[in-house]
Amino acid sequence: TQKSSERRIRMSEWLKIGNLKMPKISGLTPSWNKVWSTNTGRNAEATMVGTIKAIKKKLEVAFVPLSQSELNTIRTAVNNIKTPYATVSYQLNSGETDSFTAYTGDLAGQLYLDAPGKTIYKDVKISIIEK
Repeated sequence: TQKSSERRIRMSEWLKIGNLKMPKISGLTPSWNKVWSTNTGRNAEATMVGTIKAIKKKLEVAFVPLSQSELNTIRTAVNNIKTPYATVSYQLNSGETDSFTAYTGDLAGQLYLDAPGKTIYKDVKISIIEK
């Protein structure tokens, strides 16, 4: 019997950026981040001051090892300098769905030669941040 802390749960059934379905993901970590007003900080008494203007969603997405073609699909979706914002949609394995307008952080991963002439990319990750 596996301990609950050792169980691996597939977090997402699918993820789309714009109209492109992304390759299979290995992990999806959502966070909800506060956007503070410009007068935020500590005053002379060291008391925190400021106003929360909004709460924005952020997804940290990790992918399974990818082929060059799969990596190119992600690059096409996230490297459009003329349209840096896209609708991001996803469905969790619980059936819950969500979508929001977002931009992305930098795409990063490690390049490996799996076999002679066969390139794969491991540990590919990207941040998706609500506009």
